[in-house]
Amino acid sequence: MAISSSTPVPVLDGWALAKDLSKGDWVFSKEGKPIQIKSIQTYTPAEMFCVALSDGVYVDVDQHTKFPVQTLFDRQTESRYRGIYKRWAKQRYASPLEMLERGLDGGYDQSFYSVRTTQPIHFPTEDHPVPPFIVGMWMTRTNPNNRYMLRESVVEYVQKEIRKTGWSFKMQSRNVMEIRPSIRTSFLTRYQTVPSKLPIEYTFGSVEQRIDLLRGILATKPGSYNKKLDKFLIFSRNLNFLIVIQGICESLGMKTQVFDNKTSITHQLAFKTSIKLHPEQSQTKISKHFDRRIVKTIEKIDPKPSIHIVTDEPFVVGQGFLPIWH
Repeated sequence: MAISSSTPVPVLDGWALAKDLSKGDWVFSKEGKPIQIKSIQTYTPAEMFCVALSDGVYVDVDQHTKFPVQTLFDRQTESRYRGIYKRWAKQRYASPLEMLERGLDGGYDQSFYSVRTTQPIHFPTEDHPVPPFIVGMWMTRTNPNNRYMLRESVVEYVQKEIRKTGWSFKMQSRNVMEIRPSIRTSFLTRYQTVPSKLPIEYTFGSVEQRIDLLRGILATKPGSYNKKLDKFLIFSRNLNFLIVIQGICESLGMKTQVFDNKTSITHQLAFKTSIKLHPEQSQTKISKHFDRRIVKTIEKIDPKPSIHIVTDEPFVVGQGFLPIWH
C-alpha cells in the first residue's frame, strides 16, 4: 500500500506528513492504540485513486491499499442479529480496484461499502496551562475577561465541572460567572500573547482532555444539543472553528459532517455520540450507522510521490482518521 506523501498522519506528538515519517516512528491503529512503523519506502505507484467518503473525508492511495470495509450484506447481518443474538461478520478488506470491480452501488439507493470510524485515539496527556473544559468555554467567545453568561439550565453543571479542574468561580448574578484565576494570566505562562484561537496542542491531549474540551464548548454554545434528535448541531459564522471541532470529534471516534453553506454566512457541524458531552444528553445507545462512513466515490488520479508504510495492523491516516492497511 502507499499513501500520497503529503497525507497528514496522526503521531504521538500531534501530526506529521507521510513523507516525514521514518522506520520506528509511532502511528495509531484503528483501535486508537500506538503502533510502530516496521518499514517505510518512497516510490511513485503506477496507479493512484482518490477515495472519498460520505462525511467529506478523502485520501489519495495506490491500487494496493486495503480498507477495512463492511459490505451492504455485512450491515444487514449486523442489523438482523442485533441484541442477544449478535453475529459479527468477519472483517473484510478491499482495495480501490476491488471496490470498483464490484461497484459502489448496492441497489435501492444504498451504497455497497462502508468504513467504520476509528476508536478514540490515545494521544499522550498534555500539560495545559488552562484546563481543557475552561478553554472550551473560552473558545466559544475567546473572551479573556473571565466572565461568562450561561443558560440557567447548565449553571449547576458548569459549576461542578469547574470545581473538578481545581479552578474556582464567583457568580456575578444567577447566570453570570467569573472564572478564577485569570485565563489571560494563565495563558501568558505558556504563550507570548493570549491566543486568538485554540492552541493546536489542545486538539491532541488525552482522550479525557479532549472530551472535557468538547464539554466546555457545548456547555456555553447555546442550542448546541437537540434533545428531540439526540444530536449535536453547532452553528457558527467561522468555518475554521467548526473544522477544528470536527477534527477533535473524529479523533474520538465520532462520525461528523460540516455543512459549508454557500448561500449564508452561518455554517453547521452535526454529530451524534454515546459519550456524555452535555447535561441534557440522552443516554440511549446510538444506532450503528452513526459510527460508519459510506464509500461514495473512487476516482483515478495522476500518480504522485507516495509513501509505502508497513505496520502490524491497520493504521489511521488523514484528518478524518481513516484506517488503511497493506
